[in-house]
Amino acid sequence: MNGNLWAVSKYNELISLIKQSQGKFFILGITLSDSSKNIKIKIRKFIKSKSTIYSNMLFIYYEISSDEETKTINKLFSSEKFSISNNEYPLMFHICNYNNVIINIKNVTDEIMNKAFDAMKKHYDEDKERWLKYQESLRKKESEKNKVNENEVNEKEINEKEINEKEINEKEINEKEINEKEINEKEINEKEINGKEVDKKEEKTQEEIKEEKKRTIDKLICLKNKSNEYQLNFMSDIQKRKEEEEIEKKTLEEAEKEKIKKIMKEKKSEKDKKK
Repeated sequence: MNGNLWAVSKYNELISLIKQSQGKFFILGITLSDSSKNIKIKIRKFIKSKSTIYSNMLFIYYEISSDEETKTINKLFSSEKFSISNNEYPLMFHICNYNNVIINIKNVTDEIMNKAFDAMKKHYDEDKERWLKYQESLRKKESEKNKVNENEVNEKEINEKEINEKEINEKEINEKEINEKEINEKEINEKEINGKEVDKKEEKTQEEIKEEKKRTIDKLICLKNKSNEYQLNFMSDIQKRKEEEEIEKKTLEEAEKEKIKKIMKEKKSEKDKKK
Protein backbone atom coordinates (compact mmCIF):
# COMPACT_ATOMS: atom_id res chain seq x y z
CA MET A 1 0.00 0.00 0.00
CA ASN A 2 1.02 3.64 -0.27
CA GLY A 3 -0.01 7.20 0.59
CA ASN A 4 -2.24 7.30 3.68
CA LEU A 5 -3.58 3.72 3.42
CA TRP A 6 -1.64 0.69 4.69
CA ALA A 7 -2.21 -3.03 5.23
CA VAL A 8 0.39 -4.79 7.40
CA SER A 9 0.83 -8.27 8.85
CA LYS A 10 3.85 -7.77 11.13
CA TYR A 11 3.96 -6.07 14.49
CA ASN A 12 7.16 -4.11 13.82
CA GLU A 13 5.64 -2.69 10.61
CA LEU A 14 2.60 -1.56 12.61
CA ILE A 15 4.73 0.18 15.25
CA SER A 16 6.78 1.92 12.56
CA LEU A 17 3.63 3.34 10.94
CA ILE A 18 2.15 4.42 14.30
CA LYS A 19 5.33 6.35 15.07
CA GLN A 20 5.01 8.15 11.74
CA SER A 21 1.51 9.34 12.74
CA GLN A 22 2.75 11.84 15.29
CA GLY A 23 0.61 15.00 15.06
CA LYS A 24 -2.05 13.20 12.98
CA PHE A 25 -5.37 11.45 13.42
CA PHE A 26 -5.33 7.82 12.38
CA ILE A 27 -7.75 4.87 12.39
CA LEU A 28 -6.50 1.35 13.06
CA GLY A 29 -8.52 -1.78 12.29
CA ILE A 30 -7.23 -5.07 13.73
CA THR A 31 -8.41 -8.63 12.97
CA LEU A 32 -7.16 -12.08 13.85
CA SER A 33 -6.15 -14.55 11.18
CA ASP A 34 -9.24 -16.62 12.08
CA SER A 35 -11.68 -13.67 12.09
CA SER A 36 -14.54 -14.08 9.62
CA LYS A 37 -13.74 -13.25 6.03
CA ASN A 38 -16.83 -11.07 5.84
CA ILE A 39 -15.79 -8.73 8.68
CA LYS A 40 -12.24 -8.50 7.32
CA ILE A 41 -13.58 -7.32 3.96
CA LYS A 42 -15.94 -4.81 5.62
CA ILE A 43 -13.17 -3.27 7.74
CA ARG A 44 -10.80 -2.99 4.74
CA LYS A 45 -13.52 -1.38 2.61
CA PHE A 46 -14.41 1.06 5.39
CA ILE A 47 -10.88 2.35 5.96
CA LYS A 48 -10.18 2.43 2.20
CA SER A 49 -13.28 4.55 1.47
CA LYS A 50 -12.41 7.01 4.26
CA SER A 51 -8.74 7.23 3.14
CA THR A 52 -9.79 8.64 -0.25
CA ILE A 53 -11.73 11.46 1.45
CA TYR A 54 -9.39 12.32 4.32
CA SER A 55 -5.87 12.69 2.94
CA ASN A 56 -4.91 14.34 6.23
CA MET A 57 -5.32 11.06 8.15
CA LEU A 58 -3.57 7.70 8.28
CA PHE A 59 -5.56 4.45 7.87
CA ILE A 60 -4.06 1.10 8.84
CA TYR A 61 -5.40 -2.45 8.55
CA TYR A 62 -3.50 -5.00 10.63
CA GLU A 63 -4.13 -8.76 10.60
CA ILE A 64 -2.48 -10.58 13.49
CA SER A 65 -0.75 -13.74 12.33
CA SER A 66 0.35 -15.35 15.63
CA ASP A 67 -0.75 -15.83 19.24
CA GLU A 68 2.39 -14.06 20.42
CA GLU A 69 1.50 -10.91 18.46
CA THR A 70 -2.05 -11.13 19.81
CA LYS A 71 -0.72 -11.04 23.39
CA THR A 72 1.53 -8.08 22.47
CA ILE A 73 -1.40 -6.13 20.97
CA ASN A 74 -3.64 -6.94 23.94
CA LYS A 75 -0.99 -5.61 26.25
CA LEU A 76 -0.26 -2.53 24.08
CA PHE A 77 -3.84 -1.27 23.92
CA SER A 78 -5.15 -2.46 27.31
CA SER A 79 -5.55 -0.03 30.20
CA GLU A 80 -7.28 0.15 33.55
CA LYS A 81 -10.53 1.10 31.80
CA PHE A 82 -10.05 -0.97 28.66
CA SER A 83 -8.97 -4.60 28.63
CA ILE A 84 -8.86 -6.89 25.59
CA SER A 85 -9.39 -10.64 25.25
CA ASN A 86 -9.10 -12.84 22.15
CA ASN A 87 -12.86 -13.31 21.85
CA GLU A 88 -13.39 -9.49 21.53
CA TYR A 89 -11.75 -9.17 18.12
CA PRO A 90 -11.95 -7.48 15.61
CA LEU A 91 -10.89 -4.16 17.13
CA MET A 92 -10.88 -0.56 15.85
CA PHE A 93 -9.15 2.49 17.33
CA HIS A 94 -9.43 6.22 16.61
CA ILE A 95 -6.09 7.65 17.72
CA CYS A 96 -4.59 11.13 17.74
CA ASN A 97 -0.94 12.05 17.91
CA TYR A 98 0.61 8.58 18.10
CA ASN A 99 -0.63 7.32 21.46
CA ASN A 100 -3.78 9.26 22.41
CA VAL A 101 -6.64 6.74 21.94
CA ILE A 102 -9.89 8.68 21.51
CA ILE A 103 -12.26 5.83 20.63
CA ASN A 104 -11.73 2.09 21.06
CA ILE A 105 -14.17 -0.47 19.73
CA LYS A 106 -14.44 -4.21 20.40
CA ASN A 107 -16.36 -6.73 18.28
CA VAL A 108 -16.53 -4.30 15.32
CA THR A 109 -19.64 -4.17 13.09
CA ASP A 110 -20.76 -1.89 10.25
CA GLU A 111 -23.07 0.07 12.50
CA ILE A 112 -20.49 0.61 15.25
CA MET A 113 -17.79 1.65 12.73
CA ASN A 114 -20.05 4.28 11.16
CA LYS A 115 -21.37 5.63 14.49
CA ALA A 116 -17.85 5.99 15.86
CA PHE A 117 -16.69 7.80 12.71
CA ASP A 118 -19.71 10.13 12.75
CA ALA A 119 -18.85 11.05 16.34
CA MET A 120 -15.37 12.18 15.19
CA LYS A 121 -16.30 13.53 11.74
CA LYS A 122 -16.47 17.20 12.85
CA HIS A 123 -12.92 17.01 14.23
CA TYR A 124 -11.67 15.16 11.14
CA ASP A 125 -13.23 17.76 8.83
CA GLU A 126 -11.68 20.65 10.75
CA ASP A 127 -8.32 18.91 10.72
CA LYS A 128 -8.69 18.27 6.99
CA GLU A 129 -9.36 21.98 6.37
CA ARG A 130 -6.26 22.94 8.39
CA TRP A 131 -4.25 20.31 6.57
CA LEU A 132 -5.38 21.54 3.13
CA LYS A 133 -4.46 25.12 4.06
CA TYR A 134 -1.11 23.91 5.27
CA GLN A 135 -0.58 21.96 2.04
CA GLU A 136 -1.54 25.05 0.05
CA SER A 137 0.99 27.13 1.98
CA LEU A 138 3.62 24.48 1.29
CA ARG A 139 2.77 24.56 -2.41
CA LYS A 140 3.05 28.36 -2.42
CA LYS A 141 6.39 28.20 -0.65
CA GLU A 142 7.55 25.54 -3.05
CA SER A 143 6.31 27.60 -5.98
CA GLU A 144 8.10 30.69 -4.65
CA LYS A 145 11.19 28.62 -4.03
CA ASN A 146 11.00 27.24 -7.55
CA LYS A 147 10.47 30.76 -8.84
CA VAL A 148 13.52 31.96 -6.92
CA ASN A 149 15.48 28.98 -8.16
CA GLU A 150 14.23 29.64 -11.66
CA ASN A 151 15.27 33.28 -11.39
CA GLU A 152 18.65 32.20 -10.04
CA VAL A 153 18.95 29.70 -12.87
CA ASN A 154 17.93 32.39 -15.37
CA GLU A 155 20.40 34.85 -13.86
CA LYS A 156 23.06 32.16 -13.92
CA GLU A 157 22.23 31.37 -17.53
CA ILE A 158 22.27 35.08 -18.39
CA ASN A 159 25.61 35.51 -16.60
CA GLU A 160 27.00 32.44 -18.33
CA LYS A 161 25.65 33.74 -21.63
CA GLU A 162 27.24 37.15 -21.03
CA ILE A 163 30.50 35.48 -20.03
CA ASN A 164 30.37 33.26 -23.10
CA GLU A 165 29.53 36.23 -25.33
CA LYS A 166 32.37 38.20 -23.74
CA GLU A 167 34.76 35.31 -24.28
CA ILE A 168 33.53 34.93 -27.85
CA ASN A 169 33.90 38.69 -28.46
CA GLU A 170 37.38 38.68 -26.92
CA LYS A 171 38.27 35.65 -29.01
CA GLU A 172 36.92 37.34 -32.14
CA ILE A 173 38.80 40.55 -31.29
CA ASN A 174 42.01 38.58 -30.69
CA GLU A 175 41.51 36.65 -33.91
CA LYS A 176 40.78 39.91 -35.73
CA GLU A 177 43.92 41.52 -34.29
CA ILE A 178 45.96 38.44 -35.21
CA ASN A 179 44.48 38.43 -38.71
CA GLU A 180 45.11 42.17 -39.11
CA LYS A 181 48.66 41.69 -37.86
CA GLU A 182 49.18 38.82 -40.27
CA ILE A 183 47.65 40.89 -43.10
CA ASN A 184 49.87 43.87 -42.22
CA GLU A 185 52.93 41.67 -42.06
CA LYS A 186 51.93 40.08 -45.35
CA GLU A 187 51.41 43.51 -46.93
CA ILE A 188 54.78 44.69 -45.59
CA ASN A 189 56.46 41.56 -46.94
CA GLU A 190 54.68 42.01 -50.26
CA LYS A 191 55.75 45.66 -50.37
CA GLU A 192 59.34 44.69 -49.63
CA ILE A 193 59.18 41.99 -52.31
CA ASN A 194 57.50 44.40 -54.74
CA GLY A 195 60.10 47.07 -53.87
CA LYS A 196 62.89 44.66 -54.65
CA GLU A 197 61.16 43.62 -57.84
CA VAL A 198 60.64 47.29 -58.76
CA ASP A 199 64.31 47.99 -58.10
CA LYS A 200 65.25 45.03 -60.25
CA LYS A 201 62.75 46.17 -62.87
CA GLU A 202 64.13 49.71 -62.78
CA GLU A 203 67.66 48.35 -63.15
CA LYS A 204 66.46 46.26 -66.04
CA THR A 205 64.58 49.24 -67.47
CA GLN A 206 67.69 51.43 -67.37
CA GLU A 207 69.58 48.78 -69.29
CA GLU A 208 66.72 48.47 -71.73
CA ILE A 209 66.60 52.27 -72.14
CA LYS A 210 70.30 52.33 -72.93
CA GLU A 211 69.88 49.53 -75.43
CA GLU A 212 66.82 51.20 -76.93
CA LYS A 213 68.65 54.52 -77.13
CA LYS A 214 71.55 52.84 -78.86
CA ARG A 215 69.20 51.13 -81.32
CA THR A 216 67.44 54.45 -81.95
CA ILE A 217 70.73 56.23 -82.67
CA ASP A 218 71.73 53.44 -85.04
CA LYS A 219 68.38 53.74 -86.77
CA LEU A 220 68.75 57.53 -87.07
CA ILE A 221 72.23 57.17 -88.55
CA CYS A 222 70.91 54.60 -90.96
CA LEU A 223 67.95 56.83 -91.86
CA LYS A 224 70.23 59.81 -92.32
CA ASN A 225 72.42 57.85 -94.67
CA LYS A 226 69.41 56.68 -96.55
CA SER A 227 68.03 60.23 -96.59
CA ASN A 228 71.25 61.57 -98.11
CA GLU A 229 71.19 58.80 -100.65
CA TYR A 230 67.54 59.48 -101.38
CA GLN A 231 68.21 63.22 -101.65
CA LEU A 232 70.97 62.62 -104.17
CA ASN A 233 68.75 60.34 -106.17
CA PHE A 234 65.89 62.83 -105.87
CA MET A 235 68.07 65.70 -107.16
CA SER A 236 69.23 63.50 -109.98
CA ASP A 237 65.65 62.67 -110.89
CA ILE A 238 64.67 66.34 -110.77
CA GLN A 239 67.51 67.29 -113.08
CA LYS A 240 66.60 64.50 -115.44
CA ARG A 241 62.91 65.51 -115.47
CA LYS A 242 63.93 69.10 -116.04
CA GLU A 243 65.99 68.12 -119.05
CA GLU A 244 63.15 65.97 -120.36
CA GLU A 245 60.71 68.85 -119.93
CA GLU A 246 63.06 71.19 -121.84
CA ILE A 247 63.29 68.70 -124.67
CA GLU A 248 59.52 68.21 -124.67
CA LYS A 249 58.99 72.00 -124.64
CA LYS A 250 61.31 72.51 -127.60
CA THR A 251 59.58 69.69 -129.44
CA LEU A 252 56.19 71.27 -128.84
CA GLU A 253 57.45 74.71 -129.93
CA GLU A 254 58.88 73.29 -133.11
CA ALA A 255 55.62 71.40 -133.75
CA GLU A 256 53.65 74.61 -133.20
CA LYS A 257 55.92 76.50 -135.55
CA GLU A 258 55.47 73.82 -138.15
CA LYS A 259 51.73 73.95 -137.72
CA ILE A 260 51.70 77.74 -138.14
CA LYS A 261 53.88 77.49 -141.22
CA LYS A 262 51.51 74.93 -142.66
CA ILE A 263 48.50 77.10 -142.02
CA MET A 264 50.17 80.14 -143.55
CA LYS A 265 51.14 78.11 -146.55
CA GLU A 266 47.58 76.87 -147.00
CA LYS A 267 46.23 80.42 -146.75
CA LYS A 268 48.67 81.64 -149.33
CA SER A 269 47.77 78.82 -151.64
CA GLU A 270 44.10 79.74 -151.43
CA LYS A 271 44.86 83.39 -152.25
CA ASP A 272 46.83 82.38 -155.31
CA LYS A 273 43.95 80.27 -156.52
CA LYS A 274 41.55 83.15 -156.23
CA LYS A 275 43.74 85.40 -158.35
